[in-house]
Amino acid sequence: MKKIIASPGAPKAVGPYSQAVEAGGTLYVSGQLPIDASTGRMAEGIEAQTRQSLVNLGHILREAGYGYGDVAKTTVLLQSIGDFAAMNAVYAEFFTADMPARMCYEVARRHGKQVVVMEPVKGGALARVPAEAERLFRDLRPDLPPASWAIRYAASLDGVMMVLSGMSSLEQLLDNTSYMQSFEPLSDRERAVVTEAVGIIRRSIAIPCTACRYCVPGCPKQIAIPEYFALFNAEKQSLNRGFSIQRAYYETYAGTRGKASECIACRKCEKICPQHLPITDYLRQVAAAFES
Repeated sequence: MKKIIASPGAPKAVGPYSQAVEAGGTLYVSGQLPIDASTGRMAEGIEAQTRQSLVNLGHILREAGYGYGDVAKTTVLLQSIGDFAAMNAVYAEFFTADMPARMCYEVARRHGKQVVVMEPVKGGALARVPAEAERLFRDLRPDLPPASWAIRYAASLDGVMMVLSGMSSLEQLLDNTSYMQSFEPLSDRERAVVTEAVGIIRRSIAIPCTACRYCVPGCPKQIAIPEYFALFNAEKQSLNRGFSIQRAYYETYAGTRGKASECIACRKCEKICPQHLPITDYLRQVAAAFES
């Protein structure tokens, strides 16, 4: 038997998952974003984000009758290894004794730890690449689909002991196992092709926003511009035509921030954007994608 755990103090689950599930005497907690459940706002800065994520975890633990001292293992995902020290300082405020085991990506190899890679195809986004990139792959290895390049790239990295890729059909399962049963690391020529394909894929991104956030403070409608652009790009690359996690996240942001459709075209953001992006036009595209 399993028991679903839900705490009003932590952000609600916005997809087909639960905040936590207790089964067999073990509590499994879903990953926690640094969102304040009372305001819907995401914390800014690594210290505030770490603290908010751990506060959310605490609410869920207490709802299930546990505390931080009962945690056996945590996983930390960092965008940059440069944030490690700041994250670690806040982390130590919450776990003060009987420390849980912890896995922190980018730090693992630094300490000689083996790595397990999950979602190498980015939820299917890398199974459908621009035609120009696919031609590069097919010209060198006509026997392999685009998704195989992502999986083999991950498996070829130093210290990777396992690659876990989600599959939704028997065809995908047979395809993945066909080239992983007798795994061959990427050759130098294949790595060069991957590098070239990465450039093509990056150029194909719908909105080339770097998330510098210069546009955010001066927006009179408090629109979460970089976040909306990131969600829009992910939506365009997604193979999923059913439930959209990007739309769910958009609705969460829009609950406390301005919607893309609320842009008044004052263009203050465009004047300060280092890339001189037509932000107002892009917001119209975001609104059409997520508010229709």
